[in-house]
Amino acid sequence: GDREGEANSLFNMGIALARLDQHDEALQSFQQALAIYEELNLDHRVEQCKAAIAE
Repeated sequence: GDREGEANSLFNMGIALARLDQHDEALQSFQQALAIYEELNLDHRVEQCKAAIAE
């Protein structure tokens, strides 16, 4: 499957959830995306995810 696409969807969902103040759910989405990005060695996306989690 398209693992990067899946991670992108999770990341975007995390952003949407964060905007809705659903921070626990957002964090879960970001962490799932992060795991996939790390698996795929997409360093720039890993950094974006870590920044999002830190917010």
